[in-house]
Amino acid sequence: MKPDRELAERISVLADTIWHECYASVLPHGQIDYMLRTYHSADAMMKEMSEGYEFFVVTDGGREVGYYSVHDEWATNVAYSLKPSTVCSSAM
Repeated sequence: MKPDRELAERISVLADTIWHECYASVLPHGQIDYMLRTYHSADAMMKEMSEGYEFFVVTDGGREVGYYSVHDEWATNVAYSLKPSTVCSSAM
């Protein structure tokens, strides 16, 4: 996958919402911000895209509600979704 800045930025905004919704009760705010900055920022995703990761946005009725990445044809890393889903993240 060729790095796609617009996609990385959309997912980064979505990640910020998801992580603060899903993890605020179990992680300190600073840890959430660190994870977002380190692993879910547009720049971090652009780097992963250049290393062969593919990113996908999940929609529900046209609304972006989650995302996931795939590194090769067999391995999905982690999927993240907005509430009210009972699962905010799922290692696959």
